[in-house]
Amino acid sequence: MNVRRIVIVALAGGVFLAYSAARQPVIRPGAPVSSGLGSVPDFSFIDQHGGKKALADFSGKPWLASFIFARCHDECPMIVSRMKALKAALPPSLQMASISVDPNDTPADLLRFSKAQRADWAFMVGKPAEVERFARGLKLGIGGKGPEDGALIHSNRLVLVDPAGAIRGYYDPENEEDAKRLIVDAAKL
Repeated sequence: MNVRRIVIVALAGGVFLAYSAARQPVIRPGAPVSSGLGSVPDFSFIDQHGGKKALADFSGKPWLASFIFARCHDECPMIVSRMKALKAALPPSLQMASISVDPNDTPADLLRFSKAQRADWAFMVGKPAEVERFARGLKLGIGGKGPEDGALIHSNRLVLVDPAGAIRGYYDPENEEDAKRLIVDAAKL
């Protein structure tokens, strides 16, 4: 890949993420948790153990969703590390799920990634169109197709979902105030 293409991909990624962030609801620290943020669309993904996962598998309990991909060496391990750190302060009934945005990831790739990160929740992969539909349903942006089509781009936001499948909040895993707000909001569910 030449320098010009790298610059173009980086600029396009920055514009994409800025557009995606601008469309995301702004939730102020201390604001009441709202269920007016929409609902999680149904999905059919495969987890790192080869089992099928759908929205029904998460119903009845609150859960936290994130986007990652197995080849990532910077942002994704940080997201998973932050989720692990938060797990002890979150309600024990809260489930976690990380969805791969890389159409080349396999369940085996996600199993290796989850083991390397020492993370014990569902890491899932789906067909690209299904993952894109799921991300749109969460009002988060994803883009890129991998090495041949440019960098993979995804939101780093964590999404809190209530037991009924309603989106209850968005949280920046690198922001301490957001982490505190996530803990408070999750305790209310």
